[in-house]
Amino acid sequence: MLNRRDFLKGAGAGLAGHAFGAGVARPNVVQILIDDMGFADLGCYGGQIETPHIDRLAARGIRFMKAYDASPVCSASRVGILTGQFPSRQYIYSYLDTRQRQRELHERDWLDPKAPSIARTFKLAGYATGHFGKWHMGGGRDVGDAPVPTEYGFDDYMPAYRLGGAAGARYGDTPFEAFEDDLAQEYRDARGNSRLDWEQAHPAVRAAWTRVRTEPV
Repeated sequence: MLNRRDFLKGAGAGLAGHAFGAGVARPNVVQILIDDMGFADLGCYGGQIETPHIDRLAARGIRFMKAYDASPVCSASRVGILTGQFPSRQYIYSYLDTRQRQRELHERDWLDPKAPSIARTFKLAGYATGHFGKWHMGGGRDVGDAPVPTEYGFDDYMPAYRLGGAAGARYGDTPFEAFEDDLAQEYRDARGNSRLDWEQAHPAVRAAWTRVRTEPV
C-alpha cells in the first residue's frame, strides 16, 4: 500500500511530467464530493454514515488527516477545489443563485473560464479529465448562458444540478433529472453518449460531485 509521501511524489511527478519529461507511472484519480458531508461523517474516519465503498478505497489507499476547505459554502468551495485559490479572488462568495442575488452580493454569475483549473493541469500531464454530477459554478435558475465544464479543461462531463445552458438540462439524448439519485447507474446508462471510453482511459481524473446520497457510498 502506498504511503502519503510516495503518493504525493508520484502525483506531483505525474503532473510535472509534461514539463520535465519524467517517465513516471501516473495514477488514476477519482475525486468524490458530496454536499453537506464532512470528512468525519465517513466510516473510515470514525463516522456513523455507511460509506462501505469509500471505506474500501481508503483501506487500499491513503487517508489524509489534515486538510483545509476554502469555504463552507457550496459554489465557493467548488471554486476553491478547481482553481486552488480563495474563491473571493474569483468574486464567488456564496452559492450561485439568481442574477439579482448575485448583484446584491457583488458576485459573478459563473466562474471565469480563464481562471486556473486543476483539470487543465492534469490535461497538460496527459490525463483524460471528466466531471460527473453537480457543477454549481455557473448556470441554473435564471442564468442559462454559463460556460460548460469543457471550457475549464474537462474532456467529458455529465451534468446534473446547477449547470447552465442547454447542456445543463441534457447530455446528448440522455436526460439527467434523476442523475443525483444514482450516480453510478446513470453513468452506466449514459456511457454510450460519453466522449471517452472511461473504462480504458488511463491515466484519468474523474470528479464525481453529487448533491445528496440516500444509500451507502
